[in-house]
Amino acid sequence: MKTFARVIFGLTALCSIVGMIMATIQAADSTAAATAALGDGLRPEVFDSVWSRVLNVFSYFTIQSNILVTVISIILLINPYRTSDVFRVFRLMGLGAIIITGLVYNLVLLPLLPPHGFSLVFNVLLHMATPLLAVIGWLVWGPRIPYRQKYMWLALLFGVWWIGMALIRGAIIKWYNYPFLDVDKLGYGRVTVNILVIVAFFIGIALGIMGLDKVLPDRSLAVDDAATEPTSDGAAEAVR
Repeated sequence: MKTFARVIFGLTALCSIVGMIMATIQAADSTAAATAALGDGLRPEVFDSVWSRVLNVFSYFTIQSNILVTVISIILLINPYRTSDVFRVFRLMGLGAIIITGLVYNLVLLPLLPPHGFSLVFNVLLHMATPLLAVIGWLVWGPRIPYRQKYMWLALLFGVWWIGMALIRGAIIKWYNYPFLDVDKLGYGRVTVNILVIVAFFIGIALGIMGLDKVLPDRSLAVDDAATEPTSDGAAEAVR
């Protein structure tokens, strides 16, 4: 069972890493106008340099949530038993973020701007394959996150960081990653409402994750430990 868990965690990290590399390559080969068009289409001069276009990739919620999931998946690949308060917070943070990434992209953004060619591949990896594998890995193997309100509030710090960064950066360069954060077009009142909706959505997902973890089977993989425990004569006894 430990082997299957590691395969899923490893595959999750691999899909995410490949997707991020492909997204970075496309950004480097893109034009300033094409990059600006991903937002409101204004101020293409902001993305004249290759580095500005590459760094812009990492300002997206999708990429930052994929980075979180990649790091967590690699940790679980190495040690599927990993548990600690800090790890649980980041596990909840990553799961909540990647679920939002998958839902918002597939339900809201995909119908508006369907990708094609090269971008289709990395969008599938980042917005579909990685969220699906991350959820499967959690549902089947955990590790389970005990219900603690402090985990939820601490996990929200990722959203606070990203929203703050996106708004400050947007105010400086007059370009926003997503239309629902465009203060210049919507005003601070509407953007605040949009942010509160996102926060409430994340809280609901976090509570759902911890709530499900109270009833989902705890596959702590103890059977694999027992399979390698030495017997009285020093030999490992397989557990069937």
